[in-house]
Amino acid sequence: MTGALTEGWIPGFAVVFAGNGKHKIRYSGNKALCPKKEKLTIDSIYDIASLTKVIVTTTLVLQLVAEKKITFDAKVKQYISEFCHSDITILDLLLHRSGLPADRVLNSEWPIEVYKKELYHTPLDEKGKVQYSDIGFILLGWIVESVTGESLSDLSNRKIIKPLNLKNTGYRLERPEEQFVPTEKRSDSGLRRGVVHDRKATYLKGISGHAGLFTTIEDVAIILNSLLSNDSIVFPADYRTLMMEYAENGRTLGWEWRKSSNGDEYLYHTGFTGVFMYVNLTENSGGAVLTNSIHPYRDDMYKERRNQLINRLFEEGLL
Repeated sequence: MTGALTEGWIPGFAVVFAGNGKHKIRYSGNKALCPKKEKLTIDSIYDIASLTKVIVTTTLVLQLVAEKKITFDAKVKQYISEFCHSDITILDLLLHRSGLPADRVLNSEWPIEVYKKELYHTPLDEKGKVQYSDIGFILLGWIVESVTGESLSDLSNRKIIKPLNLKNTGYRLERPEEQFVPTEKRSDSGLRRGVVHDRKATYLKGISGHAGLFTTIEDVAIILNSLLSNDSIVFPADYRTLMMEYAENGRTLGWEWRKSSNGDEYLYHTGFTGVFMYVNLTENSGGAVLTNSIHPYRDDMYKERRNQLINRLFEEGLL
């Protein structure tokens, strides 16, 4: 990450490595480059984009499965009657094999009910083929809300954030603007700071199953240690067993899955803003990188460079 910083790929970064109930945090660089440079601090708050899928949505779904309030083989249509695809299950959405496309551009001027109806009638691509889908996790978020009668924001506060005593994590956080790490400066909305970057999450008022969560590297360290614990108060006791049981085609429940060259098995996930998180299931260790690589403007090359870096780390067994 230091090389990425010195070469100007990213404004700054915060990293954590965790294992054996301990963790190490390092941070360097800036959180903002415009309208002026601002130094990164340990309590800087990041938009973690698609890490929302694994930290919030996957966790809440697995909690509901453990509580026998839903099952993996339950049909989506059981919870969303207007959904037009009758054979797609909760498990299909978690494994990104539903056939739903990655995204669908809809009119943000539509009322929410019209927007939902259009999503419910999204044409499928190839069912059974792994295809990463924001739409699938938006639907999972709505299913969780339907089953519990609570918003994702309230439920994640009650079932994840408060039990772990996270200080600066949540949807639509109310904190001083200068504490937030800005993302992209857009021609239509200016600099995104303290508000979610993702356009679909923006339309959904900042609360969605696919994106919208904000957090700090200190809180991510707590999340990682809980993930790695044998008696987590948030993650079900069979969390890691389930992840290994359902691993197929490079994915498992919510997460991506792979083996390194030395045979270690990993969960990992990335987010569009530049973030990355992993769990080494074999060694019971993990880590995360928080950065705002799309600030002040997105550089399409960063995603490629990040993926090359991740592949190298896995191939060399360095994670």
